Amino acid sequence: GGARLLRFRGCLNATSGVVLSGMESGETMAQALKAAQEAGIAEADPSGDLRGFDAAVKLVALAVALGGGEWPTLRLADVAISGIEHLRTEDVTTAKARGHKLRLVATAAMEAYGARVDAVVRVEELLPGDPLYGLEGADTAVMLE
Repeated sequence: GGARLLRFRGCLNATSGVVLSGMESGETMAQALKAAQEAGIAEADPSGDLRGFDAAVKLVALAVALGGGEWPTLRLADVAISGIEHLRTEDVTTAKARGHKLRLVATAAMEAYGARVDAVVRVEELLPGDPLYGLEGADTAVMLE
C-alpha cells in the first residue's frame, strides 16, 4: 500500500475567513459580517458559519472522501466544535500585532492507523510558517499530512 493519511486540517469556511480578515483591519465582527453578506459570501443567517457548524459538516464529508473507506466513520456528533462568535476585534488585532493570524481551523487525525478519529473545529493562532497562514479572506484550503 501507499502512504496512509493520518491527519488533515484546513480552513473550510469562507465566511469566517472573510470576517476574521475584516477584523484584522479593525472592523467589528458585525461590520465584517455585513460586508461579507453584501459580497454574497455570508448567508443571511451566518450562525452556522460563525459557530463552526458549517466547517464541522465539511470536515465530516472530507473524512469520508479522503479516508477512502479506510477511516473509521466520523459523525458530526464526534466533532468538538467551537467557533469564532466569541472573538473580539482586539483578540484578532493583538494576534496580528504579533505577526500571527486567528483562523477557524478544522482538523481530523488518527493517533495510529485504524484508531479512533479525533476531530476538532476551533480558532487557532497561526504562525507565518503554517501552510494555512497565507489564506486571505474567503480562501479555503486543506492540508493532507
